[in-house]
Amino acid sequence: MYLGHKKYGVIIVKTSLYKYIVENYRVLKILFDNRSIYIDFLLRNTDELKYLLTDLYNRNFFVRVIELYDLRRYFLHLTDKQEKVLSIAYREKYFERPRGSNLSNLSRILGISVPTVHEHLRKALYKIIQKYFIENKVA
Repeated sequence: MYLGHKKYGVIIVKTSLYKYIVENYRVLKILFDNRSIYIDFLLRNTDELKYLLTDLYNRNFFVRVIELYDLRRYFLHLTDKQEKVLSIAYREKYFERPRGSNLSNLSRILGISVPTVHEHLRKALYKIIQKYFIENKVA
Protein backbone atom coordinates (compact mmCIF):
# COMPACT_ATOMS: atom_id res chain seq x y z
CA MET A 1 0.00 0.00 0.00
CA TYR A 2 1.54 3.30 -1.03
CA LEU A 3 0.66 6.08 1.39
CA GLY A 4 3.01 8.92 0.65
CA HIS A 5 5.75 10.17 -1.61
CA LYS A 6 9.50 9.79 -1.58
CA LYS A 7 11.58 12.75 -0.52
CA TYR A 8 15.34 12.52 0.09
CA GLY A 9 15.14 8.73 0.50
CA VAL A 10 12.45 8.88 3.17
CA ILE A 11 8.80 8.04 2.72
CA ILE A 12 6.59 10.81 4.02
CA VAL A 13 3.32 9.37 5.30
CA LYS A 14 0.21 11.45 5.51
CA THR A 15 0.03 12.24 9.20
CA SER A 16 -3.75 12.01 9.34
CA LEU A 17 -3.74 8.48 7.88
CA TYR A 18 -0.98 7.30 10.20
CA LYS A 19 -2.80 8.77 13.19
CA TYR A 20 -6.08 7.23 12.04
CA ILE A 21 -4.57 3.75 11.68
CA VAL A 22 -2.73 3.84 15.00
CA GLU A 23 -5.76 5.18 16.88
CA ASN A 24 -8.29 2.79 15.34
CA TYR A 25 -6.40 -0.48 14.96
CA ARG A 26 -3.97 -2.54 17.01
CA VAL A 27 -0.72 -1.94 15.13
CA LEU A 28 2.23 -4.16 16.02
CA LYS A 29 4.85 -2.96 13.55
CA ILE A 30 5.26 -0.60 10.62
CA LEU A 31 7.99 -1.02 7.99
CA PHE A 32 8.75 1.17 4.97
CA ASP A 33 10.50 0.56 1.69
CA ASN A 34 10.84 2.82 -1.35
CA ARG A 35 7.28 2.18 -2.59
CA SER A 36 5.23 0.64 0.18
CA ILE A 37 4.34 0.62 3.82
CA TYR A 38 3.97 -2.73 5.55
CA ILE A 39 1.81 -2.80 8.64
CA ASP A 40 1.37 -5.70 11.04
CA PHE A 41 -2.05 -5.59 12.68
CA LEU A 42 -3.35 -7.63 15.57
CA LEU A 43 -6.94 -8.52 14.70
CA ARG A 44 -9.40 -10.66 16.65
CA ASN A 45 -11.08 -12.42 13.73
CA THR A 46 -11.72 -12.43 10.00
CA ASP A 47 -14.63 -9.99 10.38
CA GLU A 48 -12.22 -7.43 11.83
CA LEU A 49 -9.84 -8.10 8.91
CA LYS A 50 -12.65 -7.57 6.40
CA TYR A 51 -13.64 -4.34 8.14
CA LEU A 52 -10.02 -3.10 8.09
CA LEU A 53 -9.58 -3.88 4.39
CA THR A 54 -12.90 -2.27 3.47
CA ASP A 55 -12.15 0.78 5.60
CA LEU A 56 -8.74 1.38 3.99
CA TYR A 57 -10.08 0.63 0.49
CA ASN A 58 -12.88 3.18 1.02
CA ARG A 59 -10.18 5.71 1.91
CA ASN A 60 -8.63 5.07 -1.53
CA PHE A 61 -5.64 3.03 -0.41
CA PHE A 62 -4.45 -0.06 -2.21
CA VAL A 63 -4.17 -2.86 0.35
CA ARG A 64 -2.84 -6.36 -0.11
CA VAL A 65 -2.71 -9.04 2.57
CA ILE A 66 0.71 -10.67 2.46
CA GLU A 67 0.46 -13.17 5.32
CA LEU A 68 -2.02 -14.22 7.97
CA TYR A 69 -1.12 -15.85 11.28
CA ASP A 70 -3.69 -17.35 13.60
CA LEU A 71 -2.62 -16.49 17.15
CA ARG A 72 -5.89 -17.48 18.81
CA ARG A 73 -4.40 -20.68 20.17
CA TYR A 74 -2.18 -18.61 22.45
CA PHE A 75 -5.18 -16.91 24.03
CA LEU A 76 -7.57 -19.85 24.39
CA HIS A 77 -6.54 -20.60 27.98
CA LEU A 78 -6.91 -17.06 29.27
CA THR A 79 -9.81 -16.13 31.49
CA ASP A 80 -12.06 -13.32 30.26
CA LYS A 81 -10.55 -11.01 32.89
CA GLN A 82 -6.98 -11.90 31.89
CA GLU A 83 -7.76 -11.22 28.23
CA LYS A 84 -9.45 -7.91 29.09
CA VAL A 85 -6.53 -6.74 31.27
CA LEU A 86 -4.00 -7.80 28.62
CA SER A 87 -5.97 -6.08 25.86
CA ILE A 88 -6.30 -2.81 27.76
CA ALA A 89 -2.64 -2.92 28.78
CA TYR A 90 -1.73 -3.30 25.11
CA ARG A 91 -4.14 -0.55 24.00
CA GLU A 92 -2.72 1.80 26.65
CA LYS A 93 0.84 1.03 25.45
CA TYR A 94 1.87 -0.57 28.75
CA PHE A 95 4.32 -2.89 26.96
CA GLU A 96 6.06 -0.18 24.94
CA ARG A 97 9.33 1.52 25.84
CA PRO A 98 8.98 4.05 27.23
CA ARG A 99 5.74 2.86 28.77
CA GLY A 100 2.63 4.68 27.61
CA SER A 101 0.84 3.67 30.78
CA ASN A 102 1.50 2.16 34.19
CA LEU A 103 -0.24 -0.25 36.55
CA SER A 104 -1.95 2.58 38.43
CA ASN A 105 -3.49 3.93 35.23
CA LEU A 106 -4.60 0.44 34.15
CA SER A 107 -6.06 -0.06 37.61
CA ARG A 108 -8.11 3.13 37.26
CA ILE A 109 -9.37 2.17 33.80
CA LEU A 110 -10.34 -1.36 34.89
CA GLY A 111 -11.69 -0.41 38.30
CA ILE A 112 -9.57 -3.00 40.13
CA SER A 113 -6.58 -2.75 42.44
CA VAL A 114 -2.99 -2.41 41.22
CA PRO A 115 -1.95 -5.82 42.67
CA THR A 116 -4.93 -7.45 40.88
CA VAL A 117 -3.96 -5.86 37.54
CA HIS A 118 -0.39 -7.06 38.04
CA GLU A 119 -1.57 -10.59 38.90
CA HIS A 120 -3.87 -10.82 35.84
CA LEU A 121 -1.06 -9.58 33.56
CA ARG A 122 1.48 -11.95 35.07
CA LYS A 123 -0.80 -14.99 34.75
CA ALA A 124 -1.89 -14.09 31.21
CA LEU A 125 1.67 -13.59 29.99
CA TYR A 126 2.78 -16.81 31.69
CA LYS A 127 0.05 -18.80 29.92
CA ILE A 128 0.90 -17.29 26.52
CA ILE A 129 4.65 -17.81 26.92
CA GLN A 130 4.16 -21.33 28.26
CA LYS A 131 1.97 -22.25 25.25
CA TYR A 132 4.55 -20.80 22.85
CA PHE A 133 7.46 -22.67 24.44
CA ILE A 134 5.57 -25.97 24.58
CA GLU A 135 4.44 -25.73 20.93
CA ASN A 136 7.90 -24.75 19.70
CA LYS A 137 9.76 -27.15 22.01
CA VAL A 138 11.94 -24.30 23.24
CA ALA A 139 11.87 -25.11 26.97
